[in-house]
Amino acid sequence: MSDLFLSDDPPPRRNRPRWVDALGLTALVIGMIAIGVLGDRGSKDATSVPTTTTTTRSRTPTTRSAEVGPNPSSQTTTTQAVPTVIAKRLQEETDTSLVLLADEQPPRLLEVDTGIVRPLLMPTGYAVTGTSAGFLIAAPKRLWLVRISELEVGATYATSEGEHLLVPAGLKHAWFTTPSAVRQVAAELGPDGAETGRTITLPGQTQVVAGLDDGVVASQAGSLTYVPAEGEPRGVGSGQVLGGGGDSIVRTSCEALHCRVDLVDVRTGRSRSVTGVPEPQPTLDGGGLVSADGRWFAATLYDAADGIPTLVSIDLTTGHGRILNRGSARPKAFAVTGRTLFAIDRGRLLAFDAATGSNREFTDLDASNVSRLAATVGP
Repeated sequence: MSDLFLSDDPPPRRNRPRWVDALGLTALVIGMIAIGVLGDRGSKDATSVPTTTTTTRSRTPTTRSAEVGPNPSSQTTTTQAVPTVIAKRLQEETDTSLVLLADEQPPRLLEVDTGIVRPLLMPTGYAVTGTSAGFLIAAPKRLWLVRISELEVGATYATSEGEHLLVPAGLKHAWFTTPSAVRQVAAELGPDGAETGRTITLPGQTQVVAGLDDGVVASQAGSLTYVPAEGEPRGVGSGQVLGGGGDSIVRTSCEALHCRVDLVDVRTGRSRSVTGVPEPQPTLDGGGLVSADGRWFAATLYDAADGIPTLVSIDLTTGHGRILNRGSARPKAFAVTGRTLFAIDRGRLLAFDAATGSNREFTDLDASNVSRLAATVGP
């Protein structure tokens, strides 16, 4: 060991223990680490993810605010967008996309003119209304807008507690109400779900049964009243409303043990019996549908003669009806261009021409569990 030194003298004696040196080295290392961490905290990372921004719109009498952007929810179905393509079945262009809603299956979006079918990210288990902007979905405390261009929720509106009723009025607007025992307000919504500012105040226990261009039709104990957004209410008879659009409603009424289907002009109160459809039973199979252009109507009636469910279409400009199907076909949505009617018949998707009665089946589309459809423009 002496060969390692330059002289024969012994090495100098240490004046402090080794553990003191070790302690000092440890303190130096800790100090260097602390300086590095504090320096990182003070720097800005250009690749960091920005925080989410929430935009709140001005409140209206129904106190609904908007949150722009996706809204995670336990009722939102998440799926990977893997499109498939089916054969084109319609010769005419419809400019329509359909959302196919099935029990215990993710929603799918069918582009009718191209045959492209893709998964759609949207809340499930609630009523869906199609508009020109996408699909509006009403749920307790929430109203969602799903834009098909984004294939997911595009806006969320906070609403009050309780169940809400969303009544469509074409593709450009809808009427949003919250049933109440004392007083309720019907607020007009634009296609994106934002309130337009027009509201209608209704008594408690009043049911909104049809949404029209300039107001709603309300039912009280079987009595029907047209309530415009501006002007005085007007009685439009009694019976059960199947649907409405523009300035007209379709209703059934019974007298002396016989029932009929009437077309009623709500502005004048005049009615006329619809021709070309069977005498209906008082019991109906759901409500009816009105096309976006306000000309065509479709519903399933039970034929009073034999009780068979009968799918009919009615031209609202002439009051003449046509039988489209006797059996199990149920109307679900009109194409946004007008008279093409989409129906489900025992797991099959059919497209009827409301004017001629001809139909086509989407044979390579699995619609075995589809229970509801809604239509919007696009893509």
